[in-house]
Amino acid sequence: MRTLAIVELALLSLAWPTQAEARARGRVRAESQDRAAKKACASGDFRKGVDILADLYVRTDDPTYIYNQGRCYEQNHQWVNAIDRFREYLRKTEDLPADVSADVEKHIAECKHLWEEENPKPAPQPEPPPPAVAPAPAAPPPAVVVALPQPLPPAPVASPGSLLRTTGVVIGSVGLAALAAGVGLNLKANSLADTANQSYNPDAELSHKSYKTGAIVSYGIGGAALLTGATLYLVGRWQGKSASRGVALVPTWRPDEIGLALSGEF
Repeated sequence: MRTLAIVELALLSLAWPTQAEARARGRVRAESQDRAAKKACASGDFRKGVDILADLYVRTDDPTYIYNQGRCYEQNHQWVNAIDRFREYLRKTEDLPADVSADVEKHIAECKHLWEEENPKPAPQPEPPPPAVAPAPAAPPPAVVVALPQPLPPAPVASPGSLLRTTGVVIGSVGLAALAAGVGLNLKANSLADTANQSYNPDAELSHKSYKTGAIVSYGIGGAALLTGATLYLVGRWQGKSASRGVALVPTWRPDEIGLALSGEF
């Protein structure tokens, strides 16, 4: 048992130096890459320098490498990319000291100024002078126009029987509407009758009688109106055809009857 414990302690004592050496090697590697990035940026190979700094940022999550990317772009006159990296650095580090944040904003302003110097806006072109307008020729004296009275168009003459045909169509339409209402009332009455048969309901029975009466009245009015409308329409057509012979049927109305009177020359 003592021998096993001694072996374990020996292994632990060997492991600690190994982890420390790994961290030391990592720092050495990061410093080496950082120097390689600085050398690439200083020598004009900004793409290589930016790629190395991107690898360092991904591995360490240290936003300082984003700032260094902006400086690499700035050293190589890549103003737009430098502004983008500086702004990304400000987004990643919200709690920067005031002096550091002001320094980054100063770099952004300088990059904007230098970019505007290298890309000046074109001077506005002067507007061309308006074309010369030739003087308008003198207008000839106005011609005297004499308006002649125009004959009035003849007044439209209604064809014989047109009033009867129109009246017949209107009354017939009312008759059709009344028949349709009668059908609806009859369906409602049948529905209430089924309800009353299933369970005794005085209100349903009373409503059934009211709807039934309304349906009968609607049938009567609709049938009479439809018949009257058809008669008037046919009489109107007959008058139109027989107008040349001077014979006409004239409808007559009384409180208790509707009739037709034959008038004309025989």
